[in-house]
Amino acid sequence: MCQRAGYAGLHLYYQQLAALATGDWLLIWNDDATMMTAGWDVLIETVPAGVLVADVPSTQSPLCCFPAIRREAVTAARPVQQR
Repeated sequence: MCQRAGYAGLHLYYQQLAALATGDWLLIWNDDATMMTAGWDVLIETVPAGVLVADVPSTQSPLCCFPAIRREAVTAARPVQQR
């Protein structure tokens, strides 16, 4: 994909992966993460159309550790990111 950028270049990896993805939702994820919420994909599909960032509730943490972001939000922000 690209040269190694390390943790400081994590945003570069996410940008390249977003460009390759084909789904409506993009998940910010790590290679050491495990999805423990059963039916998480069904939960995301029930999020109302106007919501651009979703959090799948977890019994493991009250934080939004791995948000799901609608592709339209990423596409709209892309010109700003490139400045």
